[in-house]
Amino acid sequence: MKKAEDFFTAEQKEQIRQAVVRAEARSAGEIVPVVVDQSGHYMQFALTGAIFFTFFVAVISMALRPRGTVPEILLIEFFTFWAAFFLVQRVTRLWSWLVPEALKERVVRRRAEEAFYAHRLHETREKSGVLILLSLMEHRVQLLADAGIHQRVSAETWEKLVQQIASGVKEGRPFEALQGAIDACGQLLAEHFPKRPDDTDELPNQLQVGE
Repeated sequence: MKKAEDFFTAEQKEQIRQAVVRAEARSAGEIVPVVVDQSGHYMQFALTGAIFFTFFVAVISMALRPRGTVPEILLIEFFTFWAAFFLVQRVTRLWSWLVPEALKERVVRRRAEEAFYAHRLHETREKSGVLILLSLMEHRVQLLADAGIHQRVSAETWEKLVQQIASGVKEGRPFEALQGAIDACGQLLAEHFPKRPDDTDELPNQLQVGE
């Protein structure tokens, strides 16, 4: 799985920045796109994966060496566990299937809420900040809008945008999907939060990348 830092090329990152600039030029809104490696650490599932692998190796070892002593088996299990845990931690596809979908949903939502405040979207003058979060390991998209937007735009509209981004990512078109979502957010913000003569660019426009 690609890391968040390498998920988009430098040219695509610049085009995403330009898309944000264009969207915000039409309104008093602020849009912050974010891509992260994963929203949670899920240590317990990596540990479970390592235990499964260690048990499998122990069974194979006893089958191949039925006369092995207890200390020998324990020593094999000890080194196998730590080697497996080291590997599993770094290759998420070896254990990510163990994580329940409902847990992924909750964890990504929490990460989006943290990012919303971390990037100061709650501080915009019109309460018109929008966060678009792509969480790669969980294959999830979260779109959070501030209170001012929720009063004017229906939740169904945002959900439709989330589905469009998620579908694009699943089809191998994450850049086009994110860029299209930014344009769509720009249209909604322009309709409900028209640009004021004294409007200023309150937040950075570039794609934010996290681990």
